[in-house]
Amino acid sequence: MARTLIANGYVVSVDPSRNIFPNGFVAIDGFDIVAVGAAAQMPPRVGFEKVIDADGCIGLPGLINMHQHHWYTLFKGLADGYLLEDWVANFLLPLA
Repeated sequence: MARTLIANGYVVSVDPSRNIFPNGFVAIDGFDIVAVGAAAQMPPRVGFEKVIDADGCIGLPGLINMHQHHWYTLFKGLADGYLLEDWVANFLLPLA
């Protein structure tokens, strides 16, 4: 399984202290988050198969989306590129 490093993002952790790292990183090994922190503690990029520059993005490692309608998966991939409003009004609601 590949190792991925997400670097330079605004990382909002879901740890008990709710730490925020304005210039942070998330290190992932396969499906496991193995480290989260500030750029100063970021591991070397060597050894990661994929490095993602998250500059200008927010990272929420460990957040689980608990608001997902299970029946949306029936339509997954059928309207890629739609804006949310267009997808709901012109695609999702007519099908539902």
